[in-house]
Amino acid sequence: MEGLGRRNGAFGPIVETTIPMNDRVCWFGDGVYDAGPARNYRIFALDDHLDRFYNSARLAGPARKYLIAAAKHLGIGMHEEPFDLDTLRGAQGMIVTSSSNLCLFAEEFEGKPFGGGSPEVAEALRAEVNREFTEATAV
Repeated sequence: MEGLGRRNGAFGPIVETTIPMNDRVCWFGDGVYDAGPARNYRIFALDDHLDRFYNSARLAGPARKYLIAAAKHLGIGMHEEPFDLDTLRGAQGMIVTSSSNLCLFAEEFEGKPFGGGSPEVAEALRAEVNREFTEATAV
């Protein structure tokens, strides 16, 4: 059976699907995959499998959970909603979370200075998340 792969929106033989060595997945091992039954080179319920794949890629990690908890603890109002790049370009600030950096403030976006909303609120969030991390990992 020949494998079918998809990369950057293009389907093709799995043996021709490559991932650059500087791709984050090669360094950190993160990523998502989905598998589904196929017959006669037709994938059953392809749209359903692609929806599940994309939903898996959007699952939030623990860092986001603790950042949201810190905002609530500090009484900082927040909401989450889908956005597009134009909305992001007009935002007052952006916080990036990951397991390696629990609360990182974007200072640049698309090569241009970004943010400026409320540095004191951003610093309070960072301090609260780091406080919780420090307490939880104390000896």
